[in-house]
Amino acid sequence: MNEIRAFLLQRGVAVHSKNHSSLMDWVLNFTKPFLAFRPKCITPERNKNYLLFNKDTRWKMPRAKDFISLAWIQDWTVKYNEGENIALVPEQGGGPKDLGMFLLDRTGGGYEQDTVFSDGPIIYGTGMNDEDRQKAWKHFFMTMVKAVVSQQGKDALRVKLARRCLPDQDFCTTALDAKLVGIGGIQEPRKVLVTVTTDIRDQNKQLSRMVCTWPVKDKQVCRDFDTGKLVTDDQGQ
Repeated sequence: MNEIRAFLLQRGVAVHSKNHSSLMDWVLNFTKPFLAFRPKCITPERNKNYLLFNKDTRWKMPRAKDFISLAWIQDWTVKYNEGENIALVPEQGGGPKDLGMFLLDRTGGGYEQDTVFSDGPIIYGTGMNDEDRQKAWKHFFMTMVKAVVSQQGKDALRVKLARRCLPDQDFCTTALDAKLVGIGGIQEPRKVLVTVTTDIRDQNKQLSRMVCTWPVKDKQVCRDFDTGKLVTDDQGQ
């Protein structure tokens, strides 16, 4: 187990096998799906080996009489009805408390989750009160400002901060784009675009704040900053 991600009430695990011979490993390496799990399940330990069970897996532990299967593990833990069940069992064995039941998300790394609390350096205002949400926004916006200055210069920042007000519209927009590390748990720079909509008569009255990321190539994911809720999920540059 080499990666564990936690988002307050949500958790995810990126799993990689020891070699590159299995279909599961191929899927994980290219789409990085999450194993999303529920309360009372285990939190896998980093750098600890686990056996991954799907509906076709059969495994006999040393000195055991019977094979362990996914159904057997579900009898000891829980069975989810809304998705593909996957189990993790420590390679060195253990008791029922060490068994973990998960839902496998093959849709692109958990990026399509309807609502999230955070994504790497982005801490959304999901579930916060107004004061804390504003503090989170200020912190994130300043992170973007510093990234723009560092990567594109102060002149570029001044241009990007200019409001754009189109005819026959009662709102204006401001957009900043820069590359941040940690989006989707990836330790490589990924493009982030922040678009702020303000009242045409009052630039301090923000109407909406949207954050778009590109966690993988040609994959755009946009969310409402205040709620962390998915707005768009498109293929795009």
